[in-house]
Amino acid sequence: MKFLALLAALVFEQWRPLRHDNPLHGAYRHFAGYVRHALDAGQIRQGVWGWLIAVLPWVMLVAVLQGWFAHMNGALAFLFAVGVLYACTGFREFSNYLNEINKLLKVSDLPATREPLRQWRNADCGALDANAVARVAIELGLMASHRQVFGPVAWFLVFGPAGALLYGMAALLRDTWGQRAAPDTGLSDEFGRFASRAFAGSHPVAVGQAFLMPVLPVCE
Repeated sequence: MKFLALLAALVFEQWRPLRHDNPLHGAYRHFAGYVRHALDAGQIRQGVWGWLIAVLPWVMLVAVLQGWFAHMNGALAFLFAVGVLYACTGFREFSNYLNEINKLLKVSDLPATREPLRQWRNADCGALDANAVARVAIELGLMASHRQVFGPVAWFLVFGPAGALLYGMAALLRDTWGQRAAPDTGLSDEFGRFASRAFAGSHPVAVGQAFLMPVLPVCE
């Protein structure tokens, strides 16, 4: 069922991709901001508690609902899994930028090519030549595909919908809390350190290494 749910979620995401500013992600970012303002007192341990409060209840709820749906009706469990995975992936969110940049590079329209890259990168690209634009676009595409496709898919295949949600929330909290805090907000950089570390540790490669490390000495 996981493979069929994965296929259905990816097909639906191609048909009706979620916008970056969609209400679901926006509501969670608002919730994460509330948690941070309530707990941030400048120490990393408050960031740990904040991360647990912002993630674990939702992951546990999804795990319970998935188990309940699976017990009640297989079709409901399938649709629920598709919905959760759809909310956690976003291939079209970055593929549109890649397609636009590639099209403009082919016609050698460098000034126009810099604009979608600037929007995607959220930084000035006026000094980049055509080779640099292509290199940066490829780098951003690789990072985005890992984060918005391969990461949630890997966690879904191993841990089900709860795993995909855990990875997706870790990514959003890393963006929301992991950035340097502005001086006039009263927030600290320490609060977001655990969110950055948790997301780095949630990469499928890192998880695989964590499982394999105890086994490697035995295999040598």
